[in-house]
Amino acid sequence: MYTISAAKAPNNYPIIVGTDLWSTLKDACSRQTLLVIDRNVYHYIVDSLLDNHFLLDQIYVLTVDENHKNLQVVIHILEELVTRRHDRSSCLVSIGGGVLNDLVGFAASIYQRGISWITMPTTLLAQVDAAIGGKTGCNFAGLKNQIGCFYQPKSVIIDLQVLAYLPDREYIAGLAEVVKYGVVKDTEFFAWLERNTQAILLRDKAVLQTMVQHCCTLKRSIVAEDVMDCGVRMILNFGHTFAHAIESATKFVHYLHGEAVSLGMLLASKIAVDVGMTTKNTFSRLLRLLDRFGLPVNIEVLLPFVDSICEILLTDKKVYDGKLVLVLPQSIGKVKVVDSLSPELIRDCIKNYVSL
Repeated sequence: MYTISAAKAPNNYPIIVGTDLWSTLKDACSRQTLLVIDRNVYHYIVDSLLDNHFLLDQIYVLTVDENHKNLQVVIHILEELVTRRHDRSSCLVSIGGGVLNDLVGFAASIYQRGISWITMPTTLLAQVDAAIGGKTGCNFAGLKNQIGCFYQPKSVIIDLQVLAYLPDREYIAGLAEVVKYGVVKDTEFFAWLERNTQAILLRDKAVLQTMVQHCCTLKRSIVAEDVMDCGVRMILNFGHTFAHAIESATKFVHYLHGEAVSLGMLLASKIAVDVGMTTKNTFSRLLRLLDRFGLPVNIEVLLPFVDSICEILLTDKKVYDGKLVLVLPQSIGKVKVVDSLSPELIRDCIKNYVSL
């Protein structure tokens, strides 16, 4: 078990990475606790919960995916808290992927003006990204994450054993977020990923511990400098502005979030090449690594959605004063936040790319 050192408030919660951490979860919970669990993992973990003296009446099981990431599900969670007479001393626990993390965190932030919550992410994507940093919320009006707030958890408990239950597609989708860290912050980590591709795909335990722990450490350090995502934290949006538009344009049914991030990083990188910000070699290395991990790299399939994607981009949360803010790579390990590109230039770059 490894605990990532605490940062300054409000980001001063522990991030614990290890295996068989159910007793750690039990010790972190309040007397009055509601566990909100993704139905996909419930049957794999219920025995561990009962063995650690959690009660069945403390458990609320949900079916969640991007199409369930809405206000109605948040209301269901709030109704459970009211029905079970939870008060401000209660603790809400999320056990599932990134969607559940965001929904439960948002519910915790608004129930009785805020109760404590713990997140125990069970997907790779949630472990290395969604569970850290306090971003909570839901989709609204067909757009990604339009409602939400920053609300930090009491703790993040990452049990690597649950990754054994994760379907291959879900696991691979999470690797897009892992690759992102190498591009935006850490050249050596990107090279390490290139060297260890096969072991990562085989879910080697030692390699997983190193990879997840490093990603969490990187994100913790970035978030500690910019909790509200208006400065350095914006680099973590690399690929995400495009990814959110892709997800919205395709009605949240064609791509998992990590798969859309893979395509979004390639779009951002191709634009960076087109405007002379980076080299073709940077683009090629990223494309090659994503492809080796089995992530989607075929942008041509987006051709029917280009106009919708470009329109949705202008509704993104990263639009400030009418300007679309993008994160573009300068090299592996270094990115730049830009707001000087016109919507017309962005549209032309995307159309030229997907028409290749």
